[in-house]
Amino acid sequence: MRFRSIEGLRALAAVSVLITHVSFISNENGREPFGRYFARLDVGVSIFFVISGFLLWRSVSASLLAGRPLPAVGPYVLRRAARIFPAYWVALAAALVVDPGPLPGMADLVAYAGLVHIYQPSTVIGIGPISQAWSLGTEISFYLFVPVLGVVLARLGRGATDERARARLQAAALAALWAASLLLRWAVAVAEPAEQGMYTTWLPLNLDLFAYGMVLALVWNRAGARADALMGRPGAAEASLLAALVSLWLVANHIGLPVDSLTYSVGAQVGRQLLYGAVALFLVLPCVLGRDGPGPLRAVLRSRWATWAGLISYGIYLWQNVALEVYREQRGLQPFQGWFPSTLGAVLLATVVLAAASWYLVERPVIGLARRGRPARG
Repeated sequence: MRFRSIEGLRALAAVSVLITHVSFISNENGREPFGRYFARLDVGVSIFFVISGFLLWRSVSASLLAGRPLPAVGPYVLRRAARIFPAYWVALAAALVVDPGPLPGMADLVAYAGLVHIYQPSTVIGIGPISQAWSLGTEISFYLFVPVLGVVLARLGRGATDERARARLQAAALAALWAASLLLRWAVAVAEPAEQGMYTTWLPLNLDLFAYGMVLALVWNRAGARADALMGRPGAAEASLLAALVSLWLVANHIGLPVDSLTYSVGAQVGRQLLYGAVALFLVLPCVLGRDGPGPLRAVLRSRWATWAGLISYGIYLWQNVALEVYREQRGLQPFQGWFPSTLGAVLLATVVLAAASWYLVERPVIGLARRGRPARG
């Protein structure tokens, strides 16, 4: 089943990350009135995590609820690898070519190529050719975690007598993962205040975000008709959007996050995680429940251009660094120079062109092979 609104939301998330990168390198973050909001558009990564939690847990959750065998692991791993690695390797090679600095050593190159660079301090974030690729390492960890959690819950649920009992077990497990992830983030923040330290990129400190999507998957499987009816009412999607915007306003203005630094206080780190999760949850919610309902939000996200942009959104996420670096070199711009609107327009256009080429020439053919002829939808 395809969730068209999610396709549009993927595009929004990828573009939001692009905007925050351009804003930072153009020194727009420090300018009023919008800079502080541009600085917080890295929330797009949280949106991706919540979406992944929903889409990947949905079939596992359904199998657990019904007490039937879990989805086969082999085809699942093949599809996930085909979705992530080939396009990433092409973008990584291009990023290494346009990077003006020295090439990384062989060990670092292998780490980048395998998306295990988040496990060593010298390559974790802000250093590599594709700085936002840390999140792909986190995604890969979640891909591997999903079947493991499925097996654990299947064994724990062997004594459950009906679907309601299995749903309670699943809900309790997801709540425990959410709470443990936030508690671990707090503990790490106390020990090392740097928000973008190595540990904060690891899956355990981001499971709370994936858990939001996993809970939506449980609700969709267990109470889909009732939840659809509730969220399909006029104004429900707009109310959810308003909650997301209020959460974004709070994180941008009221928890003390700097706009030009990645070092936050303990309270700001935890508050940021909670509010980013709220933004992502309230945006994904109307795309999943009542997804065919009325309202301008869903209409925009389901539109032809938005869903097409969703198809190429992975490429938008991957290629923005290359487009930004080439633009800055051509213009002779140093860091924190350049007019934000013109830089954003040029980089966005170039990124979309590169992302479209990535989808049609690399991603779609490889995904089609991995799915043995099934239609490739991302």
